[in-house]
Amino acid sequence: MRDTIAILSLTAALLTGGDLLFAKDKVVFNRDFSPAEGLVSPQEKPYRQEICLNGLWDFQPVAVSRDWKQGNGVAPILTEPREGQWEQVKIKIPSPWNVNDWGGGIETGEGSKNPYAPSSVYYPSYPSSWIREKMGWLRREFSIPADWKKDNRLILHFEAVAGECVVKVNGKEVCRNFDQYLPFDADVTDYIDWNKPNELLVGVRHNTLFQKFHPEYKKMKTTYALGSNTDKIVGIWQDVFLWAVPEVRVMEAFIKPWVDRDELEIDVNIINQSRQLKTILLGGDAREWINNAGKTILDAPEIK
Repeated sequence: MRDTIAILSLTAALLTGGDLLFAKDKVVFNRDFSPAEGLVSPQEKPYRQEICLNGLWDFQPVAVSRDWKQGNGVAPILTEPREGQWEQVKIKIPSPWNVNDWGGGIETGEGSKNPYAPSSVYYPSYPSSWIREKMGWLRREFSIPADWKKDNRLILHFEAVAGECVVKVNGKEVCRNFDQYLPFDADVTDYIDWNKPNELLVGVRHNTLFQKFHPEYKKMKTTYALGSNTDKIVGIWQDVFLWAVPEVRVMEAFIKPWVDRDELEIDVNIINQSRQLKTILLGGDAREWINNAGKTILDAPEIK
């Protein structure tokens, strides 16, 4: 143990900038651990804003009706959430509500059916009953920042929701989506109250509820894309953002490098959501990429 402490002390003494300190037999890293940006880059921020809606949400499981039958291709009805029935434990978004059953599950270790499998209990605070729930509602509130421009469009962006989902803002449906891995957007401008908190509701049904059995094709029962060990997760399992964007804006830019011609060819899609015709002047700069990263982990540039 003394040798280890001596090595750590020497390392701390050699590094500069105060990022790594040695205190009471511990190495203390004084910078953000795994820093991350949002989806709006610093170059876009004069024109676009965002708030991240990750964090603690309310969760309310919805029981599958007893008279519903699996395998007919029609999912059970997702009934509306009931006031006073929200779980006491908050769910951490992004995470599937059955996340503790992903991988080895909770029945692992000595004396279980999977004695040599690692535990998959990522969030011990989640009740074990959540891993059996097939439908549910997720809820949170958000407010619009006072400095956002009111002539912008407000876009709700989900990086991914596992299952068939319906999204509501202030009690009104804004979109539906059935997928597992891909992002989707909803323009919620007309549903937002700028002067008080807004309620966001996301109802989700597990994709397996849509399976359809066939006597001749017993293994072909899915009505959705599959092929990953994350097929069984359900819920909001990737980031959620609210964007404020101009009515006239670039939607997509696809850059094609022609190395043999020393050229960059760019396909740009522009949308005009204003009520007027607009004359667009499109331009851009091609700049040399400068690598500011050093040779050690402490030399890497920080996200500010």
